[in-house]
Amino acid sequence: MTIQEELSRVSRSGDVVVTIGIFDGVHLGHKSLLLHLKRLADTSGLLACVVTFSNHPSTVIGGNANLKYITTLEDRISLIKALGIDLVIPVEFTKSISELQAYDFVHILSDYLGMKGIVGGPDFALGHNRKGDIQNLRHIGKEIGFWVDCLPPIVTDSRVVKSNEIRGFITNGQVAYAAKHLGRWHELTGLVIEGERRGRTLGFPTANLCVTPSLITPRDGI
Repeated sequence: MTIQEELSRVSRSGDVVVTIGIFDGVHLGHKSLLLHLKRLADTSGLLACVVTFSNHPSTVIGGNANLKYITTLEDRISLIKALGIDLVIPVEFTKSISELQAYDFVHILSDYLGMKGIVGGPDFALGHNRKGDIQNLRHIGKEIGFWVDCLPPIVTDSRVVKSNEIRGFITNGQVAYAAKHLGRWHELTGLVIEGERRGRTLGFPTANLCVTPSLITPRDGI
């Protein structure tokens, strides 16, 4: 399915301000961006819209098929909606999307979503070879009819808050650092399965969790 086909199925009640990204973990940097998006949308009489890729682009163009996510797509959508975002549109990142030029990409967003503004962080870029950076998008926006807003990064413990950093924290068992960057404790999703029933000998019930394979799992002993 093409991105045009996916966006054509979206039901909306007005024009939108858009941000685009994976938003894996919906960490403090994401939250700052999304809340800013919501404020801009409300003051402009527009809908706050998030286009999130259901899979990470690196799984398609970076050869990183085994990437572990911080949150499932379902949890990601739920966390984004909890911030007051009006529309959350998951789109599969495909090779055809990776080959879209920035001009064509934003034209699709304008045509199918009624995009009147786009919000991103300092390293935000879209389109083939990431040529649609903030400066280029502002130039395109003057022609197509949308504005562009850019936010500075969020820094915690002298580190820019990024999903990749948080993945590293969790993988290495640094769950307290991960929590500071996420703004909450990291959670794992999975099914409760039968184990060796050792909880009976401990004096309190326990549960064995079969973690969703696509999620990061802490190292042994964490």
